[in-house]
Amino acid sequence: MGDLSFPWKPNFEEIYIIGNGFSGRRTTSVLAHYIHPSFNASRTHPNEKPIYLMNELVGKCPAGTILDPFMGSGTTGVACVQTGRKFIGIEIEEKYFDIAVKRIQQAQLQIRMDI
Repeated sequence: MGDLSFPWKPNFEEIYIIGNGFSGRRTTSVLAHYIHPSFNASRTHPNEKPIYLMNELVGKCPAGTILDPFMGSGTTGVACVQTGRKFIGIEIEEKYFDIAVKRIQQAQLQIRMDI
């Protein structure tokens, strides 16, 4: 959230991706995504990412398991379900872990219903 005494807030967040064998078209190092105001109203975690952003990032990763050591509300896990990837998530806060598990299970159920 940064220094709350400033009259502005950061409009970016760093995301680190580590590995080899990335695919897809090479793009800029800054991914700009407009976040609709309704997204903020529906967030379950203060640092929740939009699913379409995580789908874009996960889609460029090589085949294999995606590890998210700061799982939060599970957006990366949902993206992995939607893109057919294996996922390991770690979250220290039980409240957010429970939210993440529920979101990932709902994504898995949706995939089964779509088949």
